[in-house]
Amino acid sequence: MALFRRSAKQELPSLTAWPGDSPQLPGLRAAVAQGNYDAVLAAVRGAANPERFELVWALADDLPFEWAASHVANDPGEAAAHALAGAAALRAGWRARTNERAEHVQTEQFKTFWSWLDRAESYLRSAAELDPADPTPLVYLLASARGLQHPREDVTSVFTELRRRDPGHLEGHRQMMQYVCEKWFGSHDEMFAFARGVSDQSPQGSPLHELPIFAHVERWADLSTDKPDEAKQRRDYFKATSVLAEIEQAKQRLGPLLTAPVDGSSVTVRNMLVVVAFGQDDRDGFVQAVSDVQGLVSPMPWNYFGADPVRVLQATWRSLSK
Repeated sequence: MALFRRSAKQELPSLTAWPGDSPQLPGLRAAVAQGNYDAVLAAVRGAANPERFELVWALADDLPFEWAASHVANDPGEAAAHALAGAAALRAGWRARTNERAEHVQTEQFKTFWSWLDRAESYLRSAAELDPADPTPLVYLLASARGLQHPREDVTSVFTELRRRDPGHLEGHRQMMQYVCEKWFGSHDEMFAFARGVSDQSPQGSPLHELPIFAHVERWADLSTDKPDEAKQRRDYFKATSVLAEIEQAKQRLGPLLTAPVDGSSVTVRNMLVVVAFGQDDRDGFVQAVSDVQGLVSPMPWNYFGADPVRVLQATWRSLSK
């Protein structure tokens, strides 16, 4: 008889890709699969913010640019068609470029990328002018600004207008933080200053308190596993007292968002906390964090590490379980 019983192997809850908040999304995804793109345009046209942004953000990957551009040609005053054309062109550009670092992207890929982004910006600027209340095209303009290497003052102007239209727009703030991070046009210090400044100025319970956690995940992910010094920093990063204290402060500021039912304002930060547990080599914490997010897997931050977020999370768990 064994003296000690070996503990049962930990199992993850079942995992599901985050379906989105809008009740329209399942039907619209089916419509896209059937080629009924007009249903998407009608839904975007009729939706109020923030649902309009979610519909465009969730569906633009699968919309043909040519279809959206034809609607713009037939009805140049239709803001929703301009937004969809711009979003579709931007996504086409990023697909051509891929998510590789610049040094791994071929010259022809960059040319295709820039051509698509130029087209995207033309439509997005028109969408922003046609509907001066909609933040959606401005979020995409912040994303295209990185690819087209727009100067800081121009990007700041877009971000200022975004905040005028929607001061708490979470994805807009994420895109601006990406612009000032080291891998784009800023530095680690600028990234943290931006994240901390936004959080300090945001009310208790705001989803914008995600940003300091996001900044730490970004910094951790930027550490190379191929360089011995950085690999050690990466192993120790989420064990540092100062890092853990700032993450805990952000969690306290997020407050009920981390305990209420999962929604679009909390699903990503809860998945970031799964990454934090992985970085701590904390199996129990990993399982608990996945349970806290109810097994719902958001695209970010897992798309930093692969194309299929659910599979990336599963592979991450397997590497932790060894």
